Amino acid sequence: MLRRRGRMVGHVWPPLRPWTRSPMEARARQDLLRANRLMEIGDFTNAAFLYEKLARKLHDLGRARQAAHLYVQASRAKLLAGQVHSGLELLEQGLSTFAQAGFWDAFERVGSRALDELRQQEQPQAAQDLSQWLESMRQNRPPSSVPAEMKEPRRRALPLKCPSCGATVRPDEVEWVDEERAACDYCGSMLVASSA
Repeated sequence: MLRRRGRMVGHVWPPLRPWTRSPMEARARQDLLRANRLMEIGDFTNAAFLYEKLARKLHDLGRARQAAHLYVQASRAKLLAGQVHSGLELLEQGLSTFAQAGFWDAFERVGSRALDELRQQEQPQAAQDLSQWLESMRQNRPPSSVPAEMKEPRRRALPLKCPSCGATVRPDEVEWVDEERAACDYCGSMLVASSA
C-alpha cells in the first residue's frame, strides 16, 4: 500500500506519459514541440538543428524508428532552407536507419515520398541522386523482407497532428498497434483513430 496525502491507498500507479518518464525525455519532448512549431512558422534552419539533435539522441538510445523519422524531418527542414547537400545526407541517414533496423516498409514509403517532394521542389538532380541511392540500398535488402503483396490501406482517420508533440500525422506511415490505435512516429504517443 502507498501513503498519499495522509491516507492509505491501494496499488495505484501513476499513468505513464510518453517522453516524460525522465528529465531527459521531458526535455526531448519539449525540443520536439519547439521543432514542430519552428517548421510551422518557416524557421527551417533552427527546426533542422533540433530534429537532428533529437534524432541522434534517440538513435543512441536504440529508438531506431523514431530516430529515422526525425532524421527525415531534419532533412525536409534543411531542403526547405535551401541546404540541399546536407539535407540529402540527413535523408540518407534516416533511410539507412530504417533499413538497418529492418523497417523496409517505412524505407520504401518514406523514400518514395522524399522523391516526390524533391521533384515538386524542382530538384531533379537531387531526385536522381536519391533514386540511384535507393536502388543501391535495395540490393542489400534481405529476400525475406520483400512483401509478397501490398497490404490494403487502413480505412481509419487519425488526428492531423499528434496531440502530444504537435507532429504531422501520416496515417499511411504510422506504426499501427491495432485497428483503433497507432503510435506517433516522433514521440511514440498513442493516436486513437475514428471511423472514416
